[in-house]
Amino acid sequence: MNFFSLAESEIWYIWPETNAYTVLQVFIFILLFVLVILVARLIFIRRKTTDSSWTHILNYAYNKKLSAKEINVLEHFFNSLDLSVSDKAKLLSDKKSFQNYLYSYLKKYHSDSVESYVKILDKLFPMDNNLEIKSLLDIHVGEVCAIEFEGLYFLARVINKTQSEVLLSINDNAMKRDKEGSSVSLYFYRNNLGGFLIPGLAKKISTNGMLFRQEGDIETKGEEHLVAEIKKDVEIFPWGISLQESNVTPNDDNEIPDLQEDPTDVINTSEENTVNDAQSSPTNSEVTVSLKATMIKLSDRAILLSIKDPYFNDAVLKKVDIWELALNFTPDMTPILLKGKLMRSNYFTDSFLFKFVSPSELDLKIIFEEIKKHSPVRGFIS
Repeated sequence: MNFFSLAESEIWYIWPETNAYTVLQVFIFILLFVLVILVARLIFIRRKTTDSSWTHILNYAYNKKLSAKEINVLEHFFNSLDLSVSDKAKLLSDKKSFQNYLYSYLKKYHSDSVESYVKILDKLFPMDNNLEIKSLLDIHVGEVCAIEFEGLYFLARVINKTQSEVLLSINDNAMKRDKEGSSVSLYFYRNNLGGFLIPGLAKKISTNGMLFRQEGDIETKGEEHLVAEIKKDVEIFPWGISLQESNVTPNDDNEIPDLQEDPTDVINTSEENTVNDAQSSPTNSEVTVSLKATMIKLSDRAILLSIKDPYFNDAVLKKVDIWELALNFTPDMTPILLKGKLMRSNYFTDSFLFKFVSPSELDLKIIFEEIKKHSPVRGFIS
């Protein structure tokens, strides 16, 4: 048997012959590879920019107190927009275009859900002087409403108004001229106040709109917010800080020390944890000083307070983000512990607004039952 070593054998490597066609193939392959990379990068950037744009709109919707169902509608609208990525990113900076796009999208639908679309538009783009509608003069030019007509619902925009009539832009074929004189109802929504239903008739109908004439009293519809005048002494506590150890003296405007806990963490905790933490937040042996206050008005969203306490001043108000309020309506009941934000009110000197933060359903039920006992009126506290 013969054995041949690698060194004794000769191996020839022949480089393939190249020509113009081979060079062209290599060039096309490199070009395709680069194009794939560029397209993938472009898709990634577009998706990232689109996601970022939606995140900004989502945060804006949360700040405007949209419900989960209303946010779903907004998300469907956003995904349906036939706009460039850059134009989508500019929606929040151009509220007028944002409103027009959303209005054009929502007015295509004619179910009873249109009333919820009015709420969405009002929450996202509130008009100035968001007051209760007592007459047609309280309606704003440019405001959006829903028209209820023979089982159909569709959106309309206010073009003009008088004491008894409203001119509406419809741009919809649902209203025919032979329906002049028919009964219709207008639905308006005001954030923090609820819905308002105005009965009337279609006095005149054209291709582009309708002249509505009021026939009957304005009614409230849903989400009624009641306010009652109830005077009662209450106690409020700054969250996580003892005034005794902060060296804040009466009429002292010096800055007080940082909070012992991050107030933003309070908002994210459950109600059960909030109560437990509230009772044990001071870590020293001293008990947190309570501030004396008088409740003037009560609603299901806020309390109007009069605070005249020597330990309370603008330095404390500025520094403390979250407050607690102990509220009991009868001597034998367990106090309700509410957390909220405190801000100055323009109601009178030394008046403050305590706006609830994440109240429990049980607490709201107790508050609402108490409000109904004291001749409440519809409105809001400012």
